[in-house]
Amino acid sequence: MKRELFINRSPLLSGYSFYGGIFSILPDSEKIMPWVYNNFIQLKFILENDLVFFDRYRSLLDGCPFFNHYVLMKSELEERGKQFLADIIKDKIDNGAYCFIYIDRYYIPFHKMWFERGHLTHEMLVYGYDDEKEEFLCADNGDNGNYEYFTCSYSQLLDGYWKNENDDPYYFSMHYVQDIIIPEEQYMLNYGQVKRSLKNYLNSISMLNESEEVIFSKFGFSVHNMVLENQKILIQKYEDKFYFNLRQIYILIDHKELMRRRLNFLFDKGYLTDDSFEKKYEYLAFKYKILLSLCIKYNIKNKKELLNKYFDLFSTLIEYEKNALEDLVSCLYR
Repeated sequence: MKRELFINRSPLLSGYSFYGGIFSILPDSEKIMPWVYNNFIQLKFILENDLVFFDRYRSLLDGCPFFNHYVLMKSELEERGKQFLADIIKDKIDNGAYCFIYIDRYYIPFHKMWFERGHLTHEMLVYGYDDEKEEFLCADNGDNGNYEYFTCSYSQLLDGYWKNENDDPYYFSMHYVQDIIIPEEQYMLNYGQVKRSLKNYLNSISMLNESEEVIFSKFGFSVHNMVLENQKILIQKYEDKFYFNLRQIYILIDHKELMRRRLNFLFDKGYLTDDSFEKKYEYLAFKYKILLSLCIKYNIKNKKELLNKYFDLFSTLIEYEKNALEDLVSCLYR
């Protein structure tokens, strides 16, 4: 028997696997976009893990209004028997549920950088299976940072889950979502929330009221400078062995492109009377893609002149966005 659920292979956001997973589940629809525009404004940076996220990362499944989110604790899975995890996942898929499961990449061949070389706990979307081949259909960000779709054997997934030694309780659970409903009418824009979020983003103020707030080092626009300074520290520490974390730049590209679309929407709906802000973020999205290409080239060639070009461009883009954002917030609060 085999089953494959709907999958959107061009997800709106894909810089990190959680976003890629959620927007692979949701179809392209203008009806959901105001919800997206209400959110995904604030950025946060975790110094310890050198990672950039949109805000409310861990509560995103509960916060999305277009599906229902359920959790199976590890203790529940253990009670049913470790060997039955594959059957549990298949049963969820048969009932239209997409599964998010945390695995150790050491056991997953798709992750060549980690497979049988190093341990890293990471979420993986499972959206189908094939009993004849004994394979799951999965999705995750690959070594190059792109969100990709691949197969994983039943035994590899079981090893990746049950042999995962990460002691964070958050990673013990299996999350699944189902009952996906796209509204008949367009979701409503919360203009007040968007204005406040943009102002807090500019001023690098956290909007979180949850316990995860204490984990993150920096919020909002200051994330860009934090990323830049931390990269310089890592270069001094590792010298020729330094390697760019591409996921940071993928998230920043997602952020600028989504800002462009948000500002276009605000202009079309009459909340903005100046369409130059959209054009400024179109320019930023384009330039951040150039920044990404410099990172990729450096990771391959390891040439110092590429670093100089990267830091010059990144610094220029930070200053450009700061000026654009100050003008935008002033315009919104007139």
